Amino acid sequence: SVGQRSGSWRVRGMFSRKMQYEAAAETGALDDLSRKLSGDLRKHVRKLEHAEPLSREWLGMIDSFLHISNIALMEHRLPREDDTATLWEGEELTVRYLLEEGKLNLCIRLMHEYKRRRRQLDADSKDVASAAQAVGLDAPTLEARALVFEQSLSVLLKCAFEHVEPLQTVDMPELIEHVAEVLEYACSRPAEALELSRTQESAVPLYLASLVKRLHALGET
Repeated sequence: SVGQRSGSWRVRGMFSRKMQYEAAAETGALDDLSRKLSGDLRKHVRKLEHAEPLSREWLGMIDSFLHISNIALMEHRLPREDDTATLWEGEELTVRYLLEEGKLNLCIRLMHEYKRRRRQLDADSKDVASAAQAVGLDAPTLEARALVFEQSLSVLLKCAFEHVEPLQTVDMPELIEHVAEVLEYACSRPAEALELSRTQESAVPLYLASLVKRLHALGET
């Protein structure tokens, strides 16, 4: 009957409005979560400061580097809708925040200084124990934390150098000097003595590949 059909339409309309309200509420909740995660990410980026390798201040940044690099890797693995989009048009907030907060060259400097210190420690194992004692750790714990730092920052820099914008602002002389030192030292060591999993010895060739691939965009000849 007409009354039944009218009642049925009203019921369907109520369910439709309910679903719209729920969808809007879910969208709002996701937007709030996104803003919270974005703010948290920027807070970790802002925490990055210069510190002497293996110092207490340096060790205090490692968890932030790990957090930032994990997000950078997840963002990097997302499919890109437009391969021609700039960093500012894409969804990779981590690399964008590094540039906006002026932390990219700091990351290069921190890694460069750490690898120089690392080579000193490799030359004299007693230095590792002394460095660990100075910050109240045992040698294995210090070694483990240092490896987390190197692996995290290796991933972060690799993600950054997949974009031309970071390469346009990077301290190129320091980057090239660092790459040359890492490769020279790696070539002087037995292969079995090298830790290659996400460390600089395996990462710097990827940095060079990214640089060469984007030379035309950098205006180099």
